[in-house]
Amino acid sequence: KQYDDAVATAKRAKELDEKYNISDKSKQAASKAKELDEKYHIKEKIGSAIKGAKKYNEEHKVVERSRDAATTAANNARAYDEEHKVSENAKHTASDYYKKAKEYDEKHHVAERAGKKLGAAMKFISKQLEDHSKGKDDEKKTDAQSKSS
Repeated sequence: KQYDDAVATAKRAKELDEKYNISDKSKQAASKAKELDEKYHIKEKIGSAIKGAKKYNEEHKVVERSRDAATTAANNARAYDEEHKVSENAKHTASDYYKKAKEYDEKHHVAERAGKKLGAAMKFISKQLEDHSKGKDDEKKTDAQSKSS
């Protein structure tokens, strides 16, 4: 089974390569990349930039200080939440709003009515598109008949 799948995949890859000339385009892209690198020394500049970034980080401890700042911010947020019950209050408030919205919907059938209106709107749009499409087909037939005359 796996062998058959592999053979089928290889066959399909070959078909796609032949149809879209993928191998040749890849070779051309690689050649162009090499040409640009030789002209502009891109690899060298990237390597130099990486070395510079590492050196700057070693001197100024950017990653370490950023990690420490993020940890401190998370700890402060957690402490504030524990002290002021922000998450707990938000959950209760959201739950209360959900219950009230659900009660209102059950009483006034908002979702049901909205669904019916949406369905009617979709039918209307579909009918308009169908009529418009038929009109285009009729125009094509008329044009074709007038050209053949």
